[in-house]
Amino acid sequence: MKNLNKVMHLLLVEKRIDNFSVSELVETYMHLYSSSKNDFKVRVFIHRQLYRLVNHGYLLKLGKKNTQKIRYIHTEKFKQHFYNLDNPKTGNYLIPDEEFKAILNDRLTKYRYNLLISTSEMEEYQSYMDEYPAIIALLKSKFDLAKEKKYSYLGRIAAVQNILGECLDTRKGDNAVGY
Repeated sequence: MKNLNKVMHLLLVEKRIDNFSVSELVETYMHLYSSSKNDFKVRVFIHRQLYRLVNHGYLLKLGKKNTQKIRYIHTEKFKQHFYNLDNPKTGNYLIPDEEFKAILNDRLTKYRYNLLISTSEMEEYQSYMDEYPAIIALLKSKFDLAKEKKYSYLGRIAAVQNILGECLDTRKGDNAVGY
């Protein structure tokens, strides 16, 4: 299949809708295009497109015939063709560089913020334990938990920084980053 209808491309590839029913796809279409088309015409259009995709082996139809419980799932052929899985560096999901950087930087900022909170919490427990030795037993578990959170956030920060560095270095010149 060389061409996928623009609407179906938007719904199935760009919006990554998978494991869906006809009703869910019609509802999403109506929400995105809130056009003058009535529900019946949209449903007929969606059914025709899905029939075509199933016949070409791009979608798998699961469920009993003539029921509303039929689900459609992307096949490997669909994923290979539309998600460009041939290139192992791109993976299953492609998103634009700037969006990917923004997502990672937001995560990095969140993790750094949480690291500061955990470190401050740990320092506060330590100061109370130093100042009031009688409550060490009460605060020790809280201190240890804050310490674990601190190291967890340090690991997350390192992972995001590695992903940022690795993906952006290996994909220079491309307009998409995979993960």
